[in-house]
Amino acid sequence: MGTIIGTATDYLTGIILPKILIEAFNLEGKPIASTVTDFSGKYKLTGLPIGKVIMKARSKSFILQSKVVTLKTKETKTVNFILVRREGLPAEIVVNLQQEDLIYEILDQLTSIRTKRTLIWIKDSHNGRVQPINDQSLVSLQINLQ
Repeated sequence: MGTIIGTATDYLTGIILPKILIEAFNLEGKPIASTVTDFSGKYKLTGLPIGKVIMKARSKSFILQSKVVTLKTKETKTVNFILVRREGLPAEIVVNLQQEDLIYEILDQLTSIRTKRTLIWIKDSHNGRVQPINDQSLVSLQINLQ
């Protein structure tokens, strides 16, 4: 068995988020365990099966975020969630490539957000738009919602 701990914070403000539902599912989508973040935005799920687990953080006010985690025997893994508020979604989101999970979650959730169009581009280290080519290192993905 394994354990997953972590926190939930607001993407825009960095403020901790209490009362966020945290759920664990097996790869078939069957619920394994769930909890709610405490007043300090922290959670802990114990007794989770070894192998791949799908973790989800959800709230009516925030876009659902999910992550796939691989647990080893007696391992405690940290899985933090940085959630984007639904009604306060900014016109522009810049995400460092180190936040790859957040990039994919935002892209997955764009279909549930009513926007006229969505512009997506990549920014270089000088904050300029770039067209990615094979030898170019990318710094961040910028999403512009209009």
